[in-house]
Amino acid sequence: MKTGKQCGLAILALLLSLATVTANAGMYASGGFGVTTHEFVDVGDAVGYSVAIGYRPTYGPIGLEASFLDTGNAPIGGGGNLAMSGSTVSAVWWIRNWDPQTEFMSGYLKLGLYDMSVMDGPSVVDSTGWRFGVGFEFKTSPKLAIYTDVDGYGLVDTLGGPESLTIWSAGLRYHF
Repeated sequence: MKTGKQCGLAILALLLSLATVTANAGMYASGGFGVTTHEFVDVGDAVGYSVAIGYRPTYGPIGLEASFLDTGNAPIGGGGNLAMSGSTVSAVWWIRNWDPQTEFMSGYLKLGLYDMSVMDGPSVVDSTGWRFGVGFEFKTSPKLAIYTDVDGYGLVDTLGGPESLTIWSAGLRYHF
């Protein structure tokens, strides 16, 4: 198992154990699917997934989120696939109470770090760096929400040199 996956799974396990201890204290779990776009011209788009656990404070705007993501297999123009997977840790600034009567919609900004393994056939490159994102959450009930994100990953080391990734995703979020 690659270093990025081990680190991400360890962080998710730790946060999940904290979630069970602090239920109803602003913890959430989410999962979704997304499309990864690469800046390289000869690398196509890919469909991947992510799972996350986080803390959204009841009072105050700054929370924390850890996630594991797999960007899927992107086809390379000359043949083969480019696949990336790893973990992230981010501070999340929640913009709240857009509608004080129902609070059905919230926006947020993310800033954090990633640790990814990049696989191009049998070759593997480990990469760490910064990430940023913006998203919206639409509550369908007091506990369940639909979210949409746009996340950017800067200067991911690949076999063809550093590149930037953008991941457009949507999914479900459950608030404990």
